[in-house]
Amino acid sequence: MAVLGIIVVILAAVVAVVLVRQGSDLVTLGLPGVDVDTTVAGVFGIGAACAVLVLLGLALIVGGARRSSRRRKEVKQLRREAGSQPASSSRSSRPDDRTGRDGTRADQRQSTWE
Repeated sequence: MAVLGIIVVILAAVVAVVLVRQGSDLVTLGLPGVDVDTTVAGVFGIGAACAVLVLLGLALIVGGARRSSRRRKEVKQLRREAGSQPASSSRSSRPDDRTGRDGTRADQRQSTWE
């Protein structure tokens, strides 16, 4: 499969070189509301730039999907592990009884936001 991919890339490079070297003919692109005069090589370059942007966008989509998938798997694994552990019955697990680094509970500390 890798050999086939290398052959396709080489063929594409050869076609690109031929088009750029012999693509000096002027072409008029008719866009809505404007006509653009360029060469065949210019049209090829614009197409190549668009292809690179599409590939970059696809790479970003695939990367984001992989990251989301890994995160979902991790959350699922953590939930499974948390469910298999016995529940603690001590009072220190309650949020209002937890103490900070200085040994005081949250309701005993003075607010610094006032």
